[in-house]
Amino acid sequence: MEKKVKKIFCIIGYTASGKDTISKELIKIFNGKLRFLVSHTTRPMRKQEKEGREYYFIDNKEFLRMKECNEFVETRVYHTKVEKNGKVVNDTWYYGLSIKEVESCEFGLFIVDANGFDEIRAKYGSNIVVPIYINVKEEILRERAKERGDLIDEFERRLADDKLKFRNFRVRVMYKNIFNDDNLQKAVDETVAFIRAEMGEKPQCKKK
Repeated sequence: MEKKVKKIFCIIGYTASGKDTISKELIKIFNGKLRFLVSHTTRPMRKQEKEGREYYFIDNKEFLRMKECNEFVETRVYHTKVEKNGKVVNDTWYYGLSIKEVESCEFGLFIVDANGFDEIRAKYGSNIVVPIYINVKEEILRERAKERGDLIDEFERRLADDKLKFRNFRVRVMYKNIFNDDNLQKAVDETVAFIRAEMGEKPQCKKK
């Protein structure tokens, strides 16, 4: 039997802002009470990734079937450049969060862009869908992208795309703002405290 969805916490921010890192820490801390909502994607699985943990990996045919059958609550498409056999080539990846995945838990955590957030909120409402914006200075974003080996031109393209998508989002949406420039632990602690409050939990005192 599916559980009643109480809150969907959407982690939102520019590329390289630390969304994945913070999300992984949150899942550890909440230890089962908060579930990471796993999207379907057509992009290739990367090293260290596991089916059903980072994503459900499917092909284009299955993705389109699910979309036509209205199995997704939100979908995204990314036109990107990747390196294959020493050459930079164009590629297109599809992502989608299934309704079944969302409605499998009471409290869900999801990484999404501004457009995807709008789709989820349209279905479940602003009382359930809670945006948490990870705020990072541009120069730090560039440093992080370089450290993780991103193609510079592709990073700049994604950053420009993010700026366009978030231009209206940051004006029209009320969100929790979390700074993650140089103190990851502080960012995690602030996010944890915010989520606990949204869940209706009492603040926890830190051990001395």
